[in-house]
Amino acid sequence: MPAAPPLPPSRYRDTDPLAVWGFVTALLLWPAGLVLSYVALRRIRRSGDGGWGLALAGAAISTVLAVLSAIGAVLYLAGSGPPGQWQRDAAARGDAATVRSVTQDVASDLTGLREDDGAWPANLREVAQEIGLDDDGAVRDVHVEAYLDGDALCVEGTLETGSGAVLASYADGEHRADVGCADRGYPVTLHTAAYRAEAAGEDAAHEAALTESRERGEAAAAESSVGPPKDLGLLGTPTVDLEACAVLTGNLAHLDDPAVRAAVGELFAAEVEGQGDLDMDNAAYSLSERTAEADDPSSMYWLGVLRARHSCWHGGYAGPGDPPVFPTSWTIPVTQEEVDADRALRDAIAAGTADPAAVAQDRAEANQEQAEIDAILAGYR
Repeated sequence: MPAAPPLPPSRYRDTDPLAVWGFVTALLLWPAGLVLSYVALRRIRRSGDGGWGLALAGAAISTVLAVLSAIGAVLYLAGSGPPGQWQRDAAARGDAATVRSVTQDVASDLTGLREDDGAWPANLREVAQEIGLDDDGAVRDVHVEAYLDGDALCVEGTLETGSGAVLASYADGEHRADVGCADRGYPVTLHTAAYRAEAAGEDAAHEAALTESRERGEAAAAESSVGPPKDLGLLGTPTVDLEACAVLTGNLAHLDDPAVRAAVGELFAAEVEGQGDLDMDNAAYSLSERTAEADDPSSMYWLGVLRARHSCWHGGYAGPGDPPVFPTSWTIPVTQEEVDADRALRDAIAAGTADPAAVAQDRAEANQEQAEIDAILAGYR
C-alpha cells in the first residue's frame, strides 16, 4: 500500500514579549505597563501571536491604577489648598532651610575660631568677614546673633519675609525652629558676655590698685614727719588730712600708671570729702574727676596733684622723699591787705575802670606763675 502523506506541521503561536513586559510593569510602574500593554494588543491583533490575555490584563491593571492615582491626586490637591498656597508653603520650606543652613554654618565657623584663638570673640562684628556677615549683621538675608550659656554657644537666625519672620536656633548639634536662643536657656550674647568679663576684670584691677595705693599711703604716713597722735602738728588738724596727704605722697612715684591715678583720685577724694582743716576740696575734685585727662602733663589732674601737695606742705606735712617744689608766689605769705587789693582790682577790671598799668602788672605776675606751674608739671610725667 502506498505510504500515507505526512500531516501538516502543527502551528504554535509565540507569545508577544511586549504582552509579558506590559503585564509585569503594570504591577510595578503603571504608566509604563499601560503603554506596553496597549502596544502589545495592537501588535497581537496584526500578527496573530499569543499573549492577548496577558496584554489585556496588563492594560486593565494599569488603567485601574491610573484611575486610583488620579483620584488620590485630586483628594491630595483638595486637602492642600489652591496653587498659591502650594507656592507659599514651598517658599516657607525654603526660608526655613535657609535659616537652618545659616545658623549651622555660623555656629561651625565660630566654634572653629574659638578652637584657633582659645576664646570666643567679643562680638560678631569682630569676625564679620570670616563668617560672612554683611554690614547689617546678616548672612544670605538671615540676621544672625550668637548667645552664650557659660561656655556653650547658641546661634540664632531670623529671616524677615513678606508674611512674617522665620526664627530658628542651633546649639549643641540640635536645630530648633521657631525658638530663639534665650528660650533655650542662653542668657547673654557674645558681646554682653565679653563686656561682663571685661568689666569684671576692670573691677578686679581697680580693687587691686586701691589696695596697693592705700598700703603705700599707710607706709608714707608711718614714715611722715609727724608721730602720734597722728595729726599735722603745726595746725593740729585731724587724722583725715594726714591720711589724704600720705596717700598722695606715697603714690607719687606710681602715678604714671592709669590704674594708680584713678585709685589715688578716689582715695584722696574720700579722705577729704569736706573734712579736715586744709581746704583741699579743689584739689580733690581735680584728682577724682579729671583722671581721664592725665595723659596731658598740663591737665587739671596734675594741677590737682600740685595743689594737694601745696595744701599738705602749707599745713605742716612733710612726707618721706624730696621736698616739693612750688611756684614762688605760692610760698610767699599773703596779707589781708593784698587779698583786698586783688579783689578790688578784679572788680575794677569787671567794671572797666582798672588802671592799665595795674592790669599789665597783674597779667605779668599771672604769666610768671603759670610758667612756673608748667615747668613743675612737666617734671611730673
